Amino acid sequence: MFKKKSKVGDILDVIILILLIMTMFILPSFAYIISIIGNVLMCVIAYRSNIVKSIGCVITAYAFMVVFGVIGNDFSTMHLFDCAISTFNFLLIGLSIGIMCKLTGEISKILIGGTLSNLVIVSLEIIRYRIAYTGSVMDALVNQPVKEFIIAYEEVVRTSGIDFAEMFGASIEDAVWALQQSVAMVVPALLILSSLAVAFIVYVISKKILKMYKVKLYTKNFDQFGLPASASIALVSSYIITMFSSSKFGAACANILIILTTLYVICGFSVVEYKFKSKTRLAVFRVIVYIVALFILSFVSILIPFFNVTTILMIIGMFDGVYDFRKLRSEEYPKEE
Repeated sequence: MFKKKSKVGDILDVIILILLIMTMFILPSFAYIISIIGNVLMCVIAYRSNIVKSIGCVITAYAFMVVFGVIGNDFSTMHLFDCAISTFNFLLIGLSIGIMCKLTGEISKILIGGTLSNLVIVSLEIIRYRIAYTGSVMDALVNQPVKEFIIAYEEVVRTSGIDFAEMFGASIEDAVWALQQSVAMVVPALLILSSLAVAFIVYVISKKILKMYKVKLYTKNFDQFGLPASASIALVSSYIITMFSSSKFGAACANILIILTTLYVICGFSVVEYKFKSKTRLAVFRVIVYIVALFILSFVSILIPFFNVTTILMIIGMFDGVYDFRKLRSEEYPKEE
């Protein structure tokens, strides 16, 4: 976290890591926020240091996880596995993003590295759940929360004097089952997108910290994010297959459709930001314009459902993938400002 590379700086980085681990055990309710901070710190360390020092920080963190975790608990093989998961959750995303920042300037590749790291953590947590509990992961992750949501919603509807079955044309049991099936089908997409969101948060904060300490970072900015033309073909194909297929292949295409739609919406906003940023550098003014535009389009979409923010941005993103409005593909990524 310190500007100059030195032994003192390396020691202070490790001390901060240890203090964060202690805080996580003292304040477990803030574990998620602390893990984000830990990944940001690890990203900065990985970018500034070599791979050996970065891995050394991970091993050190794991050792202290084991030490702090065994206090007041029985030591076991499962305890070591739990500490490994906690360490990965605390550092792996930041480590991956920091290394990818050194290897490439493409923000898409950097975020893919962070997303895959988070998915590894999710997979380990699922394995841990299967070992510790006999129940289904899907029941805990989807079915039970959906059931509780529908029951709570039905209670709100009933207290308003409205009959749930008349309102939705189905009994509460049928509504629970239908929503459970729908959510279960897109769980992979939801996990990937949530992992992408975490990776993006870690990347953005780390980038700000590196800039604050005047460390040069050679990556593209958000307004230069884009997708290749082949992704548009994949999006259209996934949409067609999802419309006409109810098989497992159709469900897989539905997940691809959700992921690509989200990415194209982000890409479309990136194009808008790029064009708008070339007109004015005042960030506050751009934010105000975006809020006003969102407010206006929300009302327009009531009259013209197709004319909504999501669809407009997705179309802009798709056309950019084909026509390269920003002429970025022929350019090398610029140095960070």
